[in-house]
Amino acid sequence: MWKYLKSIYLHPWFPRLFFKKYDGGKSSGVTGYFLIEWKKVFSIGLLHFKDGSREAYHSHAFNAITWWLYGKVKETIHPSLSERYFSPSVRPKFTKRDCFH
Repeated sequence: MWKYLKSIYLHPWFPRLFFKKYDGGKSSGVTGYFLIEWKKVFSIGLLHFKDGSREAYHSHAFNAITWWLYGKVKETIHPSLSERYFSPSVRPKFTKRDCFH
């Protein structure tokens, strides 16, 4: 029974509410506190980046809109190696799903 319920809960079309998970795996240093994660539709979450986290290039499975609440971030786009800096702002950052950064 639990295996069946777990397969429903983890299915991309099933919305998950109010949970915590490591975003990008435990070694990424990013903890996500999600209000909702509905992979096929949208997600709303708060991400906590520890110092030195996400030092690996990656892309996303979805387009993202991001607001920084605290701290500064340097983003390097691959392969051009162009750099952009972000800090807390009312203006969001839009990241396309095909952005390899």
